[in-house]
Amino acid sequence: MRPRNAPRTDPFTQGWGLFLLTRPLNGLLSALGVLVGVLAAGVSPFESQSITVKAGLVALAAFLGTAGGNVLNDLRDLHIDRTAHPERPLPSGRVRIPVARRAVLFFWALAILAAYLADREAGFLASGAVVLLTWYELKWKKEGLPGNIAVAVVSGSLFPLGALAVSGDLRVPLVLGLLAALAHLGRELFKDAEDAKHDRAVRRTYAVRHGTKPATLLGAIFVLLAVTLSPLPHFLAAWDTRFLIAILPADLLFVFAAVAAQYKPTHGRAAAKGAMVLALLAFLYGAGWRIWSATPF
Repeated sequence: MRPRNAPRTDPFTQGWGLFLLTRPLNGLLSALGVLVGVLAAGVSPFESQSITVKAGLVALAAFLGTAGGNVLNDLRDLHIDRTAHPERPLPSGRVRIPVARRAVLFFWALAILAAYLADREAGFLASGAVVLLTWYELKWKKEGLPGNIAVAVVSGSLFPLGALAVSGDLRVPLVLGLLAALAHLGRELFKDAEDAKHDRAVRRTYAVRHGTKPATLLGAIFVLLAVTLSPLPHFLAAWDTRFLIAILPADLLFVFAAVAAQYKPTHGRAAAKGAMVLALLAFLYGAGWRIWSATPF
């Protein structure tokens, strides 16, 4: 039901609102994660025309899959956002609910198709991620830690997704996926602690069940574990020593996030997100440098 004073839902307003619902920056980061997975698998995206097309298709799949997940997330959270975030496209009435529902199906169908066109195994993984996200929204999101783990697994799957698309070596992409999943799990717990006040009536998150302090402490453990394991690509895949320097800013920001979350979960969550972007750029540097240095000129 559209609020009384909501803006008119003309096509332009709905289109722009839907664009905002997809959180395109998150989608671009997901696409970049897939391309990092391609590089980490020891394959250059420009090795051949076939590889370029496959890498592009699977990056598109990641972008569209993320877009669909974000729209579904806002649909499922509409009852909370009417109070907590009334300015967002759905509670403000800028995007109609039926339009958002159709958009989820459209984005996810295209994502799965793009992944299958790249590689059958990549298509299976993309389909599994969609199923996991759907089950998360319908069931696990209200149950706390299982939902956090599901989201973390989907986030970590981006790197092996890229490797599968180009039939590359999975070992390093799986390690990167593990690091991403640990960091994402920690950030999810920080976010649950931040949202505990609004979630209390509708969800049984870890923060609601056990308190915000235990939630931020557990989140810090996962984040610091990711920091501890972050040098693994250097030791397992002989990534250049400069990768250890490149990953250092991300590690320091993760440590700050773990500490800040104990006092202000909002700050911990925001810092963790920034650290994840820095880590992704460090992964891009490490994997890209290995490919570039091995390329004869």
